[in-house]
Amino acid sequence: MGAGFATGQEVVQYFSSFGINGVWGIIIAGVIMTIAGTVFLQLGSYFHASEHNAVFRKVTHPIVSKLLDIAVIFTLFAVGFVMLAGAGSNMAQQFGWPAWVGSTLMLVLVLVTGLLDVDKVSNVIGLLTPTIIIAVIALLIYTLMNMPENAGEVIDIASQTEAPVGNWLLSAVNYNGIALILAVSMSLVIGGDHISPREAGWGGVIGGVTYAILLGISGFRPADGRGQDW
Repeated sequence: MGAGFATGQEVVQYFSSFGINGVWGIIIAGVIMTIAGTVFLQLGSYFHASEHNAVFRKVTHPIVSKLLDIAVIFTLFAVGFVMLAGAGSNMAQQFGWPAWVGSTLMLVLVLVTGLLDVDKVSNVIGLLTPTIIIAVIALLIYTLMNMPENAGEVIDIASQTEAPVGNWLLSAVNYNGIALILAVSMSLVIGGDHISPREAGWGGVIGGVTYAILLGISGFRPADGRGQDW
């Protein structure tokens, strides 16, 4: 779960902007995420993966595996730049720092984290993810206590948000595509760190279901036409 999920931007643009159909999109995205996460972790465990390309080569044609490897690396590289820029923008907005200071600070943190082994990286993720879960649940409670009188107006306002994809089903699948291509590399390596594919698979099921629930909760929060939480 990244910054886009935590801020609600992804959910508003990919799901809430389609009104009631966005709910179906959340359900479909949650199911796909659960199934794919389970498969990723089990494949990583079965092949004792230490890096994603080794698994790609064993489950598909060499040309396809090469294309998948390039797609994963390019996506991680591109999104990484967006994250660094976002960190600089966030620090500038919150504290008035020059944008390059926040970006440089995030770059250092990323490089330091990248030098850790799988277990330590997993521990870092394990420490940060619960804070997002707690924040989403807290916002749900706040929303339930401050529900507007006319929920239909909220849906209409959310529907005014411009969606990156015109169709709600394609939007849900597109959301899954970017989320999974960002997660597949680390998921395979984490799976490879577990001997039992069955246990790794259960981790995927639990993680996918948890993510789907949080996605639904995040989509439940009312938002204004700019994609910002009320």
